[in-house]
Amino acid sequence: MPDSGHLGPEVTHEIRDPLACLHLHLHGADAFREALEEKLDLAAHVHDTLSGITELEVPQRPDPSTVIFRVRPTDESPGAAERADEAGRRLLERIKAHRRVVLSSTVVHDRDTLRVCVVSHRTHHERITEALEIITT
Repeated sequence: MPDSGHLGPEVTHEIRDPLACLHLHLHGADAFREALEEKLDLAAHVHDTLSGITELEVPQRPDPSTVIFRVRPTDESPGAAERADEAGRRLLERIKAHRRVVLSSTVVHDRDTLRVCVVSHRTHHERITEALEIITT
């Protein structure tokens, strides 16, 4: 007996492929290329800006549109990394308190690391500039 659940699209989850195909058909591939290029350029801009701040370390290039950074330890002492991580947690809370910019954090090589992900269709240069102002003040 055929299983009717396998005869059509999954209806318990949002159907993304047909929607993506519709947008591709309506707007064309060039619109998607331009949007992707904008996000990659914004990620590079975030990376370059944060790399120029001596109190922060940016351990790698964006991958592909996510920039990770953390507070640089003041010295090589055993507690310096923990103090830097605590400063990073305070920075993240200060950024979240603005409620205009959303950042997340993770742990990379046992260090608290903040992430800027430039992928939303609503993220443009003005919002990135605002985020960088919050981070750097």
